[in-house]
Amino acid sequence: LGLEHSVHKDLLLYGTVATGYLGPTVKFSSLTATRSDVKPQKVRDVTLGFKAQFLKRWITVNGSLFNDAYTDLQTAYFNGTEFLTQNAGGARSRGVELDMSARITQGFRVRASATYADAIFTDYVTACPKTAPVASCFGPLVQGRPQYYQAANTGIPGSPKLTAVLGADYNMAMGEDHFMDASANYGYRSKTLYDPGTPGSTQDAYGTLNMAAHYGSVDDRWRVGVYLRNAFDKRYHAAVIGQPFNAPGGTVNWTSFEGSRHAGVTLALRY
Repeated sequence: LGLEHSVHKDLLLYGTVATGYLGPTVKFSSLTATRSDVKPQKVRDVTLGFKAQFLKRWITVNGSLFNDAYTDLQTAYFNGTEFLTQNAGGARSRGVELDMSARITQGFRVRASATYADAIFTDYVTACPKTAPVASCFGPLVQGRPQYYQAANTGIPGSPKLTAVLGADYNMAMGEDHFMDASANYGYRSKTLYDPGTPGSTQDAYGTLNMAAHYGSVDDRWRVGVYLRNAFDKRYHAAVIGQPFNAPGGTVNWTSFEGSRHAGVTLALRY
């Protein structure tokens, strides 16, 4: 359901209410040969926003406020030996999104975007982490510790509160039959939690710079390019989680190919 109102030709206000559904699945452990059902995930989204343009549409600014409420969120977890999927009773994500683009010249454009999202579990009973205080866990004892942990009000794994991108694009004609373009993007992610109840399972805030350039035919029959990813060689991890065999507070860090500087050449042909 959506409503919109055009204040004038360069300013639009809108609001939407939407629901989403992710079908049920099966959790199967290849180590224990056991299976269990995972409930369908449901979400209700409420968004209020605007779309605006200024200076004869050379500048575009969009913004929105959002609130997403999840029921039976399907979430992956690591039980110490394998990754499995289970339901969190509830979760919510609320925040604000802004994006802007400005055409400086006919061929040069700058853009920026940012999202602040406070994403937390509202109900999530999972295994008690070794690093969690015993008083925060409950249920039958397993090796002297309560079995379960209520992760309500902790962050959803892999959900930084702030992400932002600043970029620029340039393109120009090279005669009548060819063109060239270049782009640069700097992306930022704030501190991110990966394992609820394990304080050390976080990736610190980081930013990366990516650049690319292309030369090709205007009919897009061919294009050659070069790129540089993570130009400052900023090392970061794809995931940081605790494991039962680690010392208390210890974590395992999953590295990422994108977490190191690399460059390459591309060639695209279309027939």
